[in-house]
Formats: sequence, structure tokens, C-alpha cells
Amino acid sequence: MAIVCLVYAIVVGATIAEKQPWFDEGGYANPAYNLLNHGHLGMPILLSQREAWPSIDYYTFHMPPLWFLFQAAWYGLFDFGVFQMRALSAVFGLLLVVSLYLFTRRITANHWVGLLAAIIVATDYNVTRWAGDGRMDMMCASLGFAAVAAYVYLRERHLGVAIIVSQGLVVASGLTHPAGILYLIGMVGLVLFFDRGRIGSRHILLGVLPYLAGALGWGVYIIQDFGAFKTQFFGNYGGRGSHILFMPMAELGRYISPAFGLGEHAEGLSRLKMLQLIAYWGAILAFLVLPRLRAKSRAGPIFLLFIIVLLGMAILLSGSGMSYLVHIVPLYAAMLAAVIWVAMRGPRIIRWVAVSLVFILVGIQAGGPMAKYFLENSYRVGYLPAIERIAELRRPGDVIIASAEFGFEFGYEGEVVDDFYLGTRHDFIGDIVVIGRSYNKVYKDMEVDQPERYGPIIERLHSMYDQVFDGPEFKVFVLKHPHALSHPNS
Repeated sequence: MAIVCLVYAIVVGATIAEKQPWFDEGGYANPAYNLLNHGHLGMPILLSQREAWPSIDYYTFHMPPLWFLFQAAWYGLFDFGVFQMRALSAVFGLLLVVSLYLFTRRITANHWVGLLAAIIVATDYNVTRWAGDGRMDMMCASLGFAAVAAYVYLRERHLGVAIIVSQGLVVASGLTHPAGILYLIGMVGLVLFFDRGRIGSRHILLGVLPYLAGALGWGVYIIQDFGAFKTQFFGNYGGRGSHILFMPMAELGRYISPAFGLGEHAEGLSRLKMLQLIAYWGAILAFLVLPRLRAKSRAGPIFLLFIIVLLGMAILLSGSGMSYLVHIVPLYAAMLAAVIWVAMRGPRIIRWVAVSLVFILVGIQAGGPMAKYFLENSYRVGYLPAIERIAELRRPGDVIIASAEFGFEFGYEGEVVDDFYLGTRHDFIGDIVVIGRSYNKVYKDMEVDQPERYGPIIERLHSMYDQVFDGPEFKVFVLKHPHALSHPNS
């Protein structure tokens, strides 16, 4: 396991160093920064969102608060920055790897199956990618898997302790991201599978206590502006029920994507990631059609949890992004490990095929981030040149209109304003404008759906600014007449 953790650290370290910051990281760093420096969890950098999300400059309600609290404490220890933010995710990713090892080992009663699951998930692209990212998904998933690991380890001797510890971790997962509900449903399934005859009123009470504590803690924050909470939270998650009718295709789209080397944006060696999907789906198929394998693998409870999480993702998180794969991929890895271990106990030719598959799979998975670090490195090639050019152009007091990730370099005290309207809806003019992938995506949709808003934005950009930098990821514009300014904070 020490070797597995070392491999994980190397692969995630390469991911952390290679990736350029992006909108979610820049935005989700803002509440923690403000808590540490100003005593509130606002996201004032997101000027574009102030119409849709009232009070966003002082309260962040569209996400539960635990990730921001952990970030603030982390920055207090290690200073503020995008790499520090990602390092915190990486620590929780390590917790996920260890928890999966413990869970799989306990269920299968086999150290080697747990070890196989750990090395597969420790190098999986979709795990290491988000373990090296500043979103809260890895913290949410790691706490959820820590919950199931704690339960299966403690339940035989101390059922009450198992319930209160596991449910406390589930609550913490849910207070990190609403996807934590997957682990609540999963834990109900596991408790009914293992201990439905042992559960009494005392155990139910113990299980409820963490939820009451969590509701009280978050509730104290919510009631400070309940109207803003309703608008922000339900505005962020509302409307997803309409995906239920289309959930099989929506969930399939999460796999038929560059996350597994498929789709129009996947090219070159990245297509080798298809082997991951083939291996994962092959393991599930083998488990379903081979009764002898099911009996020997002892992976029934893992498969039960897999089905619960898969259905939960399809219904509750349908079509909502690649980051949610961190909740299901560890269970794919555990199922694959159980199937491979049974194959290793079979005839010699099957044994060699199984061993070769492990080495090839782990090699492809671990090699991808390393190759990207040395060959592509979007941080060095795409982000840093734009930063350097802006630093040359910027004068004291200048306001930069750019996606939130530029706050890491230029500040969260009004120096950077994330406003894809370019001030047209808030009556101000920025000194420097940065247009990148996130703004271009917004403009592409706006041109079709809201042409009356799109027109003034493009007119302002072309009439009031000169382009001074055209990089691989960002274009930089400066104001033609900087004396006629009206800043958003003036």
C-alpha cells in the first residue's frame, strides 16, 4: 500500500503541475479566501452571477459549505494559491484510495484484491484528474468511501459505533457536495444487506444524530438569508428531474466521452483510455454471466453498492459532468480487481492474460498524466503566457475582466472581475479583457439563445478594445481610451 500511495502521489503531482487553472477552481477559491480574510463566504468575483444569484457577493449557498471551510483552514496553514487548493484535493484522493482498499479487502476477505483495487483506482485517469483539481468532488467521494469502509470494519463488533461513525462521514460528504446523497442511499443498502435483523431503535437514533447535527450547522448559515439560499441552491440544481426520462442515454454520455478516450475531442494516444472502459464493463459483464465467478469473488456487496450508485448517478446527477465519475469509478475498480483475482487463480494462460491486463492498464493510466506534463503542459503553454502578458500591460488600479481563475495571479480584492457581459449589464468598463475557452462557450450559446445580449457585448469588445495578445488558450484586449473608466467597485 505504501508503494501504491507513492505511485498515486507521483501521478497526481504531475496532474497538479500540468493543468491550467479553470473557472470552477477560481470561483470556488473565492469563498475560502473571503472567509480567511474578511469573515464571510461570498463570491464577489462572479459579477456575471449577481442577477441570477442574489447576495452571491456575501453568501455562497449554491454549494454546501464544508469544502470552503476546509480550504480556509488549509490556506491558513499553507498559504493561498491554486496549487495549495489542488493539494488539498489530492490529500482527500489519498483517503479515497485507502478507503477503497479497506472496503474491498474487508468484503472479499482478501488483501490482494484490495491492493489490486487500490492500484487501479490510484492511477485511474478520472480519479487522478479530479484529485488534482480544486473542485470539491474528491472530498465528497473520499468521505463517502470512508463511510462504507468504516461501516464494514466496525459493524461486527460495534454496530452502534459503526452506524454513528459511518453516518457522520456520510453527512460530511453531503455537506461537501449534494452528491453525498449517493452514499446515504448506498449505506442504507449495505445496512439492510448485512444487518437488517440487528437494527433496533437505538441504532436508528444513533444514525439520525449526525444528520441533526449537520442540519443544525448548515441551517445556522442558511437562515442568515433564506431567500438567497432558495434562489441559489435550487437555481443550481433545479430542473434536473427532466433528465429522468432520458437517464440511460445521459448516463451513457458520461462514458462515451474523452474521459474514456471516446468522442470527437479524443485523439491520438488518449484513445488508449478506451481500455479502461473495456476492462470495467468487461468485469461487470463477467460477474453477471458467470455464477462461479460471482461465488469465488465474494464481491456481491460491492456489486450491490455499484448498482445503487450507478442508478443514483443516472437519476440524480444525470448528464451533469465528468467530475461525478469519481463516485462510480472506484467501484468499477473494485469489481475489476475481484474478477482479475479469480482469473489469476485459473488456468495458466488466463492467469497470464489477467496479469498482463493489470500491467497494461496501470501503465496506460499512470503514463497519461506524466506524458501530458512533459509534452503538453497546459499550465506552462496556455496559462502562463497570458499571465505574463497581462502583468506587462497592467497598471496600478486596473480592473481585469476575465474568468475567475485569473484571481489566483492578480487578486480577489476587485483586481479581477468575472463578467462575461464585459460590463454591458453592470455599467462599468474594464481596463483589460481576457477571452478564453469559458467565455467563448458562453458566447456561442448566447449568440443563438440571447442575441439581444450577445450583440452589445461583441460591439463593446470590438469598438472599445484593441487585441494585444493571441495565445493558444487566451486572447488579451486593452482599452483604447483608458481615461474614460467606470469600475464596478467605484
